[in-house]
Amino acid sequence: KAWSSDILYDFAKIAQNRGMRIRGLVRKESVSKVYLRLGEPSVGFAYHIGDLFSKSTIAEMVRKTDVFYHLGAMVGRDFSQEETAMILAVNGFGTALVVRVLKDSGRDVRLVYGSSQRCYNIQDRNDVIAFIQEAYDVFNREMVGFDTLSDDECRGKILDITTKLLPKSPKGVNIYDISKLLGEKFARDIKNVAISLISNVYGPDYIGERLVPRLMV
Repeated sequence: KAWSSDILYDFAKIAQNRGMRIRGLVRKESVSKVYLRLGEPSVGFAYHIGDLFSKSTIAEMVRKTDVFYHLGAMVGRDFSQEETAMILAVNGFGTALVVRVLKDSGRDVRLVYGSSQRCYNIQDRNDVIAFIQEAYDVFNREMVGFDTLSDDECRGKILDITTKLLPKSPKGVNIYDISKLLGEKFARDIKNVAISLISNVYGPDYIGERLVPRLMV
């Protein structure tokens, strides 16, 4: 099993108890926290340092796993211009990168993608549909030669694409909702995919146990 995001903790605890061989994508700044809560790497439990723009790290995980849980997402707090751009880049185009790596691997890895129940309130708006399609087309056009791009080049291209597209995003629509719909658009390029429409993944104020344990039951 492999997955992304800080939900790693909850998955890891349950998976360890079941004797699963698991891998987690961990951001560099979170390594010490992960080691403190879950311990050092061990047999059957490996950490991969990177984020949703780390093509080579994700490719390494994909080569060694059968199921990729992608539940990671950036949730806005102050919604500054910089934060808004990163929400679209991480949630939308970060998912696109994962999908491209999965497709290029030649392996039938199952993708479990965590979308959001709330984004379906806007899915039928014509301006949202048009923006999602444009973002999808621009990514696929700009990322030609994907297999030859370095991690830094992938990151740079994704941030450039986001900067160009963000001014065109529908007005009055939460960028998080748009980013999750865009992630779904890319996720559906995988035949072996399960898309879950979820809310309150972490529990009230990001504490408690909600979705995560139920996915593992």
